Amino acid sequence: MIAHAAEGEGRTRSGAARSRGRLRESQGHTLVELLAVLSILSIVLGSLTGIFLSGSKAQVNMTKRFDAQSNGRLALDGLRREIHCASAITTNGVTPVLPADFPRSKIVITISDQCPSADLAISGDQQVTWCTRASGAQFALWRTHGTSCTMGAEPVQKADHLTTGEVFKAYAAGELKLDTLTVQLPVDADPNATGGVYKLEDDIVLRNTPRR
Repeated sequence: MIAHAAEGEGRTRSGAARSRGRLRESQGHTLVELLAVLSILSIVLGSLTGIFLSGSKAQVNMTKRFDAQSNGRLALDGLRREIHCASAITTNGVTPVLPADFPRSKIVITISDQCPSADLAISGDQQVTWCTRASGAQFALWRTHGTSCTMGAEPVQKADHLTTGEVFKAYAAGELKLDTLTVQLPVDADPNATGGVYKLEDDIVLRNTPRR
């Protein structure tokens, strides 16, 4: 009986020793190890945050640039359709003479009431002004009825983010050809970035002008 009791006591002590060994093996991580892990996580998260912010900024700039270029294309398309309807163009109240009257920031187009963009309340020929105005450090292209860029009726902004106000570059008349107006719309949605200018240019024929 005594032998059995001693044997049981020995087993108990052996089990306790094994338990203490397992506890020592699973005592956790040191403070240095935790700090090292936190440092690595901070570096990884910082890099991911930088990549995310850079991507978001690039997406915003791309969207802004796309919108500005789209508006420029639509403005040039509208101007082209209206000039095709025109019978005359004036600058500062006079018919332009190449090259002295160009480049310009304003033209007045004479169109008939048959033109799709004409004011239906006016019969016969009417005048429409296309001009640029300062828009912060850049320029915007406007269309308005009448001959004034600032006092015309129903002004509508057609394009923005133009790098110059003199978008009407040249006017060719005569020599047995129809009159032609050269328009150039340089668009730059981010002037602080290099190489971001998007140029829209067209030589637009006034189909209702006489051949000289």
